[in-house]
Amino acid sequence: MNKCHILGAAAVAASAASSALAVPVRWEANGHYYELVLNDPQDSLAGAMAAAADRTFHGLKGYLATITSADEMAFLDDLTFGPVVKVGWNLVVVGWTSATEFEDSVPRYDWVPYTYPDMGWRPTWLAASDADHEGNWTWIAGPENGEMLDYANWAGGEPNDWGGQEDALIGWVDGTKHWNDALEWGAATAYLVEYGGMEPAVVPVPATVLLLGSALGLLGGLGRRRAT
Repeated sequence: MNKCHILGAAAVAASAASSALAVPVRWEANGHYYELVLNDPQDSLAGAMAAAADRTFHGLKGYLATITSADEMAFLDDLTFGPVVKVGWNLVVVGWTSATEFEDSVPRYDWVPYTYPDMGWRPTWLAASDADHEGNWTWIAGPENGEMLDYANWAGGEPNDWGGQEDALIGWVDGTKHWNDALEWGAATAYLVEYGGMEPAVVPVPATVLLLGSALGLLGGLGRRRAT
């Protein structure tokens, strides 16, 4: 992924962050639920991992999603598709060189980004990394934590470890259905949470419930004393 891709992904993800939160949906093939989170933007892989782990749904622990088959990927394509703001690039004159006695001044050009509304797939953090060993992509969350990827949907020419620092996995990059390797920060803000396949979440009992239970127990004890 080059710098154009990074800036484009960041702009697309930033626009997606203002959208409404998607409702968790169930995939019948594995019984898991998936939630695309847009209203809690996370601009780093670590942030997305932590935020996903803090979520629960129907008593199930959340984790940053793992995608292990083409069928699962196809199911999630619909979940991540929506309105986005894309980034294009124009070659424009940004200045002029100084004229000399031998030549006239000439323009200097540079690529300048512009944005435009469109429909597409939102760049989204997924739970895979090759930070431990370059080129060896492993899942870093969920039931597959620590396992090598046996399915991938890389874009053409990816992963390329551009700049020698791209260790994170981004799904649906540049408004497409494909994956890309990216920096661990700044490449997306949306993240996909998966629920299922893990131990049930421990739901803390509210303090008010505990107090009510204690009060009922005390009243029961008093009632038994009076009866005797």
